[in-house]
Amino acid sequence: MIQCNHEVLAELPIEEIMPHLCSGHQAIAGYVVNTSTRTLKVFKYKGCKCARCRKVANIARVERELSSGRLCLKLYRKLPNGHLDFFNKDHIRPRSRGGSNHLSNLQPMCFECNKIKGAKYDNTNHI
Repeated sequence: MIQCNHEVLAELPIEEIMPHLCSGHQAIAGYVVNTSTRTLKVFKYKGCKCARCRKVANIARVERELSSGRLCLKLYRKLPNGHLDFFNKDHIRPRSRGGSNHLSNLQPMCFECNKIKGAKYDNTNHI
């Protein structure tokens, strides 16, 4: 199964991967992935709820980037109809406005909310 520029190798309930986050390279569903990326640290320490709309990621996918072959772990909210909402980290104070990559300036956010927020500094919703 191919989605965008990634090949989906495995899909798991989010509860199964949470204990493995931030522990280096780990075997997830038989694939060794880096669980200590900055994005995954945000989910580990700040939860899997979008800071803006409060939707919650409920699945994790091990994916292979088609261009590089690199394996990665991505979080999504899977709807009953099968549609997926991608989750990522968001900079509370955007980098373009002097924000840092420090965990204190990052929050979980779904793709749609991140697109709406853009490079605005909104300190009312952050976690």
